Amino acid sequence: MLRSLVGSEMCIRDRSTGKTTQQPMEALLRGFADGTVEVSVHGDELEMGGQRYDKALPVSIEEKTFELAQLWCFLSHGQHKPGAEKKEYRRACRTGKIQPVKILDVQTVADYFSAEEPAERPSKLAREEVVASIPEEGKPGMQTEKLIRTYGSVLLGPCEYKQRVFGLLDELFHRAAKGREPTHVDYQRDKAWESRPSDPGATALGIDMTGSNMLGNATTLKPLKPLPSPKQKQVVPILVVPLGRSAMVNMFNVRAFLEQGKYETVTQSMKRNPKKESKLFLRPKDFVNDPRLQVVEVIDSVKNLKEKDWPRVVGVLVQGPTWQFKDWKWKDIPEIFNRVTAFHVCWDDEDKNENILKWSFKILQLNKEYRGKDLTVAKLFWTHLEETTRKKQRGTPKRKRDGH
Repeated sequence: MLRSLVGSEMCIRDRSTGKTTQQPMEALLRGFADGTVEVSVHGDELEMGGQRYDKALPVSIEEKTFELAQLWCFLSHGQHKPGAEKKEYRRACRTGKIQPVKILDVQTVADYFSAEEPAERPSKLAREEVVASIPEEGKPGMQTEKLIRTYGSVLLGPCEYKQRVFGLLDELFHRAAKGREPTHVDYQRDKAWESRPSDPGATALGIDMTGSNMLGNATTLKPLKPLPSPKQKQVVPILVVPLGRSAMVNMFNVRAFLEQGKYETVTQSMKRNPKKESKLFLRPKDFVNDPRLQVVEVIDSVKNLKEKDWPRVVGVLVQGPTWQFKDWKWKDIPEIFNRVTAFHVCWDDEDKNENILKWSFKILQLNKEYRGKDLTVAKLFWTHLEETTRKKQRGTPKRKRDGH
């Protein structure tokens, strides 16, 4: 028997008779997905529907090609069902040396096998016939949409406002250059205002009793210069990261992750720059709008913090062990998380510390395969910190905020 894949069907040719029979592969996989077809493993082959197929056999799903082993592992772990556990699926892929379905293709494969009937997709010839049947512009049956107003059409339209606006701008320019009043400004106000007797007191104070730009020859006082506002010292918030080198984020890689949205492991960062700084300043201008978080100081030890510095601590990255908080001002862990916004960064397929599951704070999960998610997780960090900082600042009295 010879087996070859044509489209999404398996062609089986008998050497003795020369006849070819077709077994729809999608029907076998759909039967395996809903539990009506059994699949058994025989080394590098899978037995399904009474036939054995190579695990590396290519299968086309929604114009995308997958290996048969990929789809078998995907369906056997129920990844096409809502709320499926991804941890066991990825562990099984690593154990069986099977390439998992890419994250961008997971929803496509899940929708394909969770649907009751396969969606009928038009062939290439049918799509060409549809395109050919669309009438061209200007021919009967073609509904055209006319855009009435755009920025360019307004400026190029037959309006006299351009001369009025440009003339007014020229007049204001000459007025500023020569220090005189405009000569042709007339807003068509009620003429009774012009004949109304003026108040000497109001005129001396520079108050226009007839309306703007209609004061005539009345004395105009020079505007008073605004009083200089007292300079306020900017309070730089503090973010505390773990001291241990086994943490996902510490002083070595925090800048690349939270300022640029690119995560690299601590080992990679130490190879690039083995010197650890005692403190550094992040400027996440691309992630935050709150002016209070435009500059953030990052430290990994709170031993040198003074009493006046503790109100500036707004965030902490939690590693898991309780000894991380032994030098903190507040000794109770729930009180720390109530005063400071806490985060935990981890891989989405690894086990978490028992304290992480017990404590309540924001968990940020990274994916080892899809590194484009790093930027999204960094944005999520700053968005959550910005929201919680705003809420805590709004609910804290000013005297207490200033640390008095």
